[in-house]
Amino acid sequence: MSYHVTTRLGDKTIAFQVPADDPFIRQTVTVGWPDLLRGLLRRQLTVTVIVGADAATIDAVQALEEPAT
Repeated sequence: MSYHVTTRLGDKTIAFQVPADDPFIRQTVTVGWPDLLRGLLRRQLTVTVIVGADAATIDAVQALEEPAT
């Protein structure tokens, strides 16, 4: 697997570099009551989903030419 997904809820990492087959993923994040209440009290709840890849895949994507219009 050349792609991985990291999920963060606020400053807490929920899942770190979970392997993924495809960079076009659908990620569902379920927020529990303690985190939901903490978010309501702070009036902010930040969920971050990061899709990363290994170095060879990143280089290959950066080497792609822009499509002709």
